[in-house]
Amino acid sequence: MAAFQTMNAIKRKMHKLKTDKENEYDRVDQLEQKLIELRCLNEKVTTTVFELRLIPSSALAVPGFVENGYM
Repeated sequence: MAAFQTMNAIKRKMHKLKTDKENEYDRVDQLEQKLIELRCLNEKVTTTVFELRLIPSSALAVPGFVENGYM
């Protein structure tokens, strides 16, 4: 009887470890997707900053300059 209970306890523990592992893999997938999104956002922001550096600061003070697409 004790051997049976021990075996069931081991099976439950193995099942829990398997479930935990699958949950962690799901979390890794989520974090990798978030990383891709953040890298894309970083590239867009970097490009915008670079473009803004090319515009003379006096031009940015002109009303409508950026809004009208002169950038």
